[in-house]
Amino acid sequence: MNQDEEVARLRSLLRDAIKLSKRSNREVEKALGLSGGYLSRLFAGVMDLRVEHILAVCAVIGFPPAEFFRAAYPMRDGEDQRGSKLQQALARLHPSTPQQEEAPKPASAESAGAKPNEEEIERMLLSALRKLLTNQSNQA
Repeated sequence: MNQDEEVARLRSLLRDAIKLSKRSNREVEKALGLSGGYLSRLFAGVMDLRVEHILAVCAVIGFPPAEFFRAAYPMRDGEDQRGSKLQQALARLHPSTPQQEEAPKPASAESAGAKPNEEEIERMLLSALRKLLTNQSNQA
């Protein structure tokens, strides 16, 4: 996947996260102090997506940025859960703050018995994302 396709994918994920939060683009724009139509232009690719956009939208909809990026870049089968040497070095240089502590890891599919297929994993992720966003919007 090239860089433009990856950015388009992240735009789509951000748009879907807003929808799942049951907030309108206008509500999010208002909370961020943005003009009407700003997010529509961003999602249409008229404007460049920046990390600041992702962080700001996540804050407004109550979705931790770490969870957004975990949803965008889930671990694949066979990947080392501890990460690469670069990831480990960065983690030592930039330890998590209390608000960003890593969520407990669910039991692996292998330890539970059968290994879920890609469709089941996607369904479980969408279900968990919906629950998380619903719980956070109800607490607000």
